[in-house]
Amino acid sequence: MADVEQQKPDLFAEFEKGLSPEELRAARRAAVQFAYAIDFAQTSIFSERDFDSFVTQIELSGRIKGFVHAISVLVCEKREEIDGHIETCARNWRISRMAKVDLAILRVCTCELMFRSNVPLEVVLADSAEIGKEIGATGTSAFVNGVLDGVAKRVRIGGRSN
Repeated sequence: MADVEQQKPDLFAEFEKGLSPEELRAARRAAVQFAYAIDFAQTSIFSERDFDSFVTQIELSGRIKGFVHAISVLVCEKREEIDGHIETCARNWRISRMAKVDLAILRVCTCELMFRSNVPLEVVLADSAEIGKEIGATGTSAFVNGVLDGVAKRVRIGGRSN
């Protein structure tokens, strides 16, 4: 299992090579949209058919599609662990009470914090805030930023890293 997890960052590198910061943010936004769709469908299982349908609807290009696919699969595979970190760091909030858009942003960005240590914390926080402003409610950016700061302390700074 550890070998598979060690290979995943290389898979991301293959797709993100040459992508601009704006394209990477667009890829993260698309991953958030897919995470939202999965949650809305009340499932946590990744489906290639559902992913292909999603990609067709929003017209993703090749490398961006690959990045979104890789992170979406990982979010689904590690959802229980990701949600555990989110719930621990979201004081007084249970997963079941969070806005679905906020939760989708948190899942994708927590996944990156946990499994993509080469991505700077500042990039994850900045992109989550921007995505929150674009598709979330008024308080989404602040809420997501606060939770992700706690997650980062747990998984990157002296906490349990996976």
